[in-house]
Amino acid sequence: MSRFFLSHFYDYSFYNSHDILGNKKEGVKVTVGERIKILRIENNLTQKQLSDLCQKISDRKISEGTIRKYELGILKNPKRETIQIIASALGVSEYELQGITREDILKSLSETSSFYSYLHSLGYEVHENPNNDKWVIHIKGTDTNIYITSEEMNTLEYTTKENIDLRINKFMNDKKHLQ
Repeated sequence: MSRFFLSHFYDYSFYNSHDILGNKKEGVKVTVGERIKILRIENNLTQKQLSDLCQKISDRKISEGTIRKYELGILKNPKRETIQIIASALGVSEYELQGITREDILKSLSETSSFYSYLHSLGYEVHENPNNDKWVIHIKGTDTNIYITSEEMNTLEYTTKENIDLRINKFMNDKKHLQ
């Protein structure tokens, strides 16, 4: 799965959570850190035990203090390697730990594919560079390649959609374009 796709889901996502009395709350937005805590408690683990499990499955130490900081929201957006290790220790997929559902994946793939198709229709070819964390945008009919980061690619997609939405709203509000 591409870095571009995964970056859509890093900070918050919807998750079935519980309030302090244990009552289930559907569709509550929680952070990855809150999800770590939920899954850790569901697995009857302390932060220390989770830290020890992470150490057993990886040569990389994730300290009890680091886990606590993720759970409290002091540290946000763990690196992908950290997510993989903690997810494995908790017995879930990295996508489940991030709260990414199959529906989220299909929707994002569809939207990303549509955006690439749109860029292609404008005369651009887009692909990931397999040698580094860059995207390559080739301008058809030229020898020009532009190399941008995943964050810049996200910004390009977001601002393109935002500009289209703004223009359509302007048409709706000017009342000249309504039947």
